[in-house]
Amino acid sequence: RQVYIEANIEEVIVENKRSFIVFVRDITQRKEMENYLINMSKLESISVFAGGIAHDFNNLLTGIFGHLSLIKMYAKKESKLYKRVEEIERVLDQAKSLTAQLLSLSKGGEPIKEKSSIRELLLDTVNFALRGSGIKPVFHIEEDLPFLDIDRSQISRVIQNITLNALEVLRNRKDKRIEVIAKITRLPPYIKNAIKGDKVLEIAIKDNGPGIPPDVLDNIFDPFFTTKKKGTGLGLAAVHSIIKKHGGYVDVDSTVGEGTTFHIYLPIPKDASYTETSSYSDTDVGEVNDIRILVMDDEDTIRDFLYDALTIKGYTVEMAKDGKEAIDKYKEALSKGKRFDIVILDLTIPGGMGGKETILKLKDIDPRVSAIVSSGYSETDTLPKYREYGFLAYLQKPYTLSTLYTTIAKVVSERYQE
Repeated sequence: RQVYIEANIEEVIVENKRSFIVFVRDITQRKEMENYLINMSKLESISVFAGGIAHDFNNLLTGIFGHLSLIKMYAKKESKLYKRVEEIERVLDQAKSLTAQLLSLSKGGEPIKEKSSIRELLLDTVNFALRGSGIKPVFHIEEDLPFLDIDRSQISRVIQNITLNALEVLRNRKDKRIEVIAKITRLPPYIKNAIKGDKVLEIAIKDNGPGIPPDVLDNIFDPFFTTKKKGTGLGLAAVHSIIKKHGGYVDVDSTVGEGTTFHIYLPIPKDASYTETSSYSDTDVGEVNDIRILVMDDEDTIRDFLYDALTIKGYTVEMAKDGKEAIDKYKEALSKGKRFDIVILDLTIPGGMGGKETILKLKDIDPRVSAIVSSGYSETDTLPKYREYGFLAYLQKPYTLSTLYTTIAKVVSERYQE
């Protein structure tokens, strides 16, 4: 690996001969920490800007994705309309990915953690990123790795960004190789102060590409730095930010002419388990009928989409623009003996009462209220710690119809098992 040194030279006379004393110090660890702090400073400067854009854009994307999903429900799969909608969705996926990169750089991009299998995440994400490329990745994944508390979508984005970078540099090479390694290891000495714990889970993604020149290597995690003609410079900056928010560390080794290896170190929780949290599908609602849902969102297009999407499933739905209206409708329903089974609350309502304040007031009215929090961006820790604030589940904008239905199924199943 690359080593930084600092040399001091002093001229002296030894036995009437002109001589030099040279002091050489290994300053690699200091240099690594300096680069780390510089990157953090740059990320901090754009976090507010990125979060604001992500919030507005995610609201727009939620409405667009939602209405396109509804069009597909009415169109025949073999029709031209259906195929055109699918093409629009593919383009919008790129916009969604760009917004996700911005959000991961912002203060509102805190991970929403669940127990997850690194093995499955690596296999699925790497194979998906390399589909159609002709490259068959080689996996070296230790058996019986612990399940980690991670945000699946964010760590998947990290793996995808690094894999796509490797794919890009391998395009013009005949011999293309990508190796993926996952193992429990001890922390390298130079990052002991950057991550808690002694043993960590290391993910290494290695390619046999042309390597990265030293002058470029020092800047690859900088926001908006890119050597690609069509690059945004957000991919590796997002990688750096996401891993830091997970309490981990990301590093890179590269030799020109030989290849590049990205090393990701993630902390292993003291209570690490080998089992995953339960999953649900929209069929898990079973025989539960006549479900009443109250939706609070300030965006007209999102309310329209949710009303159609939920009534199609046979749910009884009412809408509210802000917290005050949601509370009034909840009180009215209770007074008539028709309580809402689920409340979906948008976290941020500009100029009005948002989800965090609303759920507290609803809990006072009805301690058994079942609420789902929805947000495209949050400056607080509400979404990552949604259960601590009284919510049973969350919807991260922009979400699909499948995610919407699955989340509702999860809440209904949880409530009816009590």
